[in-house]
Amino acid sequence: MRFDSPITANGYYIRLNTAAAQGTQELNLLLDELIARTRADGAVAYHFDPGIQELRAVATQPRFSPRIPELGVTLTAEATAWLRKEPGPGQESPREPLQVTPATDMAFENLPEVLQCGFRSTLLFPFHGEYDLLGFLTLGRRSGDLFDPQSIRDAQPLAGIVAALLERDALQQAMKERKIVERAMGIVQRREGLSEEKAYLYLRNTSRRRRIPMAEVAREVVESGINRVAALSRTA
Repeated sequence: MRFDSPITANGYYIRLNTAAAQGTQELNLLLDELIARTRADGAVAYHFDPGIQELRAVATQPRFSPRIPELGVTLTAEATAWLRKEPGPGQESPREPLQVTPATDMAFENLPEVLQCGFRSTLLFPFHGEYDLLGFLTLGRRSGDLFDPQSIRDAQPLAGIVAALLERDALQQAMKERKIVERAMGIVQRREGLSEEKAYLYLRNTSRRRRIPMAEVAREVVESGINRVAALSRTA
């Protein structure tokens, strides 16, 4: 069971770890094709975790080594507001992409790939699922040359496939994590004497405070419960 609450953060936290964001074969092939079609220097696909209000890079295909292997920053309120905007009536996701030059557009100057890879022009495709932000895709150029209209049109169908893959992977992961979260909620309910809703909020708030996925918090709770039972059995 899930109990949602309004977003309170001014800006989403965004993290890019080039070693961890290896992506699936399908995603990597799509990013390679996007780079080829648009003559970009790199591409990054981000997935949004609503539990901790964080965007995490899940696939990256730069054509050069990043300056900093791992970087996490808080997006500006303006960039976050743009990402959160839902498609309008009759519009499909992804919405129209946004082209920015980070040096002059202060709202997007702290994108991790801008800081890591020195992109001077960036093309962003936002993705929305049925209920929330799903993630987004970026293409970047170090030269500063803008993406021409034809390159943008060529990229849009592939960006839509990236969105579909992110949604599919998110659903599969959610199904895997649901059982471990429910098991952890049961442990917290018994241990702390909490209701189901308060046990869920306990796990969610802990994940946000520590900036780790709720499933990871749930695994720690379950493992601690198993260890406690094992300790009791040894002393019995």
